[in-house]
Amino acid sequence: MDFIEKFGHVRNIKPALVFEISFTSIFRNERKKAGVELIIATVINRHNHLYIDDANQLKYILNLFSS
Repeated sequence: MDFIEKFGHVRNIKPALVFEISFTSIFRNERKKAGVELIIATVINRHNHLYIDDANQLKYILNLFSS
């Protein structure tokens, strides 16, 4: 597995899989690396038929806060 970055015991790997997740709420949190925090996040499904370019990116999620 190719690591892009290491943050202590957390590893950032090259994006390759597409998952569908659900969550009860989302908040901006500047203390998190992504800038958002998902509350009660659950993986619903792995989409084998989708490629990483087909998935929503973090910038899409961040744009939800401004609209």
